[in-house]
Amino acid sequence: MKKIKDTTICVFAFNREHSLKNTLNDLTKNINFEKYTCHVFVDFPKNKKDFKIQKSIVSIIKTYNKKNNIKIISRKKNYGLSKNITTGINYIKKKYHKFIILEDDLRLSKNYLNFMQENLNKFENNNNIFTITGYMYPKKIFKLKLKKNSIFLTKRPNSWAWGSWSNKWDQVKFNDQIFKNIYRNKKKMFQLSHYGSDLEYILRDTLRKKIDSWAIKWTIYHILHNKFCIYPFQSLVNEEGYKSNPTNNKFKINKFNHKKLKYLNFGKIFHIQSENEKIKNRIKKIYDFTFYKRVIKNFL
Repeated sequence: MKKIKDTTICVFAFNREHSLKNTLNDLTKNINFEKYTCHVFVDFPKNKKDFKIQKSIVSIIKTYNKKNNIKIISRKKNYGLSKNITTGINYIKKKYHKFIILEDDLRLSKNYLNFMQENLNKFENNNNIFTITGYMYPKKIFKLKLKKNSIFLTKRPNSWAWGSWSNKWDQVKFNDQIFKNIYRNKKKMFQLSHYGSDLEYILRDTLRKKIDSWAIKWTIYHILHNKFCIYPFQSLVNEEGYKSNPTNNKFKINKFNHKKLKYLNFGKIFHIQSENEKIKNRIKKIYDFTFYKRVIKNFL
């Protein structure tokens, strides 16, 4: 069996035992999982209750390490979601050129890894594409018809079950001061608003330390630097974090959740749909805040 040496899988876990079991169960059943080295980053507990949960989580991870290809990195202090992910990627990028990132609240189709690897290989040298995601919005909110075996591009990336390349990750600086300057810049904020009114509030609350989001900075870089994310025409991923302990989903919104995942056998030749006004407007509508939520956000 030939190992995949230039790509690694990273799973970021904290205190969600049941959902982590689901994620690892789906991941280890993925086609070709045994060819990868998988790193699981377990954040340090915040309190006594989390200490017990962390021990349980480490035990859970070990039960899935049947092929001895899972490495556990237990943090010595509490990092929080954003720091855990960014330092984790900075750690693995020294050895791996490509990476696939998962959090502990995802369900995966069994051919998710194949889709990710194929596109990480295919678009490796395309400097306009910075992210691959296995997630696709439910039809009830996306509403646009896409061709079978197609992928589409948009400047708003999705951070559920996504992947990228180390050299592209290095182009993004996560320094708060950079994003404070962007927040004060009306032209740039207007540019961001074309991909959802929520971005303003997420950036504001991130800078105020009210939420812990690394993804807002990754997203802003894409939009302001004309970088794109690839989405499949049908979802290979389901996000279930709204069910319990959502990190940044204060309203516990579940409109992004699929009722079930279907097995998707992609062919080798894809139809690539570039971003157009229909896609752009649809993305904006998905993420725009309704009036009452804007009012609430203004008083948080």
